[in-house]
Amino acid sequence: MEEAHRVCRTRYFWTTIRFRECYSTSMSRIEEIEQAVEELAPDDLRRFREWFRDRDQHLWDVELDQDNGSGTLDFLFEEADSEGDAQTLREWPPVK
Repeated sequence: MEEAHRVCRTRYFWTTIRFRECYSTSMSRIEEIEQAVEELAPDDLRRFREWFRDRDQHLWDVELDQDNGSGTLDFLFEEADSEGDAQTLREWPPVK
């Protein structure tokens, strides 16, 4: 089983086979991803890190847009307006 797993993982990196098609029941999907990341060459690791950072930022932006559109963040604007009216609004980050 481990030999088949290794061959599949190698095929994943050198062909267009998707990761889930190489999934092995002997390891969790997360463990397989971790192991694959551990085996990346430095340049590939840099590219993966950039891709992951960009994806994570995009997902955060989508979540923020959804929260803003649904009114979930309205309390923040109301709080800022209230503090602005009371002249207690402070700079963020604090100015030193």
